[in-house]
Amino acid sequence: PGTVSLAIVLALLKVFNIDLPILPIHSETLRVFIFLTGSLLVGELLQALSSILEPLISKSWGGKPSVILLRDDRYKQEIKVLKSHFGEDLAQESVFERAMAICNQSSLGRSEYFNILYAYARSLFVGTLLLTLITATLMIYKHDYRTTLVWLLIGEAIITLVLWNRAKRRGLSFAKEVMVQSYLSL
Repeated sequence: PGTVSLAIVLALLKVFNIDLPILPIHSETLRVFIFLTGSLLVGELLQALSSILEPLISKSWGGKPSVILLRDDRYKQEIKVLKSHFGEDLAQESVFERAMAICNQSSLGRSEYFNILYAYARSLFVGTLLLTLITATLMIYKHDYRTTLVWLLIGEAIITLVLWNRAKRRGLSFAKEVMVQSYLSL
């Protein structure tokens, strides 16, 4: 996400004729190294920002993926067994947290892999959302409403919605894997 986001921001700055101060670096290898270092930093910032924004993102989905799954009637049996194992008086979110602890402790199934995919999908969504906001802001700031830029903004908005849905699906897959694997381990 960091490399793509940084490259697109740099391209957007060129489209809007915004010049960045250029360092007198003549080595192509050093330029690539600086770009990749910046990409790594941007990627880490996107990960952090997506974690910070997770409560807002989850709200837009109708709740955390684990909460949505716990409300799903298709997993009543698994939830019932887990609740009886952990204690009937637990809140639903606590059931998921304990199920996750079982998966982490025993390295069950693909829960760790699914968690990584969920975090990655969330950061892709946040990065695309930021790029859409940057494009809209630059269009307004520069009073530049060329047809190509309007179509670019529409395309970015569509991609943002697709990635919003993909992140939700990845979160649900992660929650399902945790619940099913912890249920099967009992």
